[in-house]
Amino acid sequence: MILRGGFYVAESHVNCTGQPVKPVCGSNGNTYNNDCELRLASCKKQRKIEVAKLGVCDEGGFMCSCM
Repeated sequence: MILRGGFYVAESHVNCTGQPVKPVCGSNGNTYNNDCELRLASCKKQRKIEVAKLGVCDEGGFMCSCM
């Protein structure tokens, strides 16, 4: 994949299969198995998606202990 105009452009042979699973949270709030899958999603959607943080995205909501 190459970066062109702020978007990743996938070449026809790009394949993320076999890449190690190292979850990343995208700037769109979605969790991807690895950076490769995030970049591939950015290509397919033709939207700029960046790594917001390493690891899975927060599910949102509030954590509380109820009694």
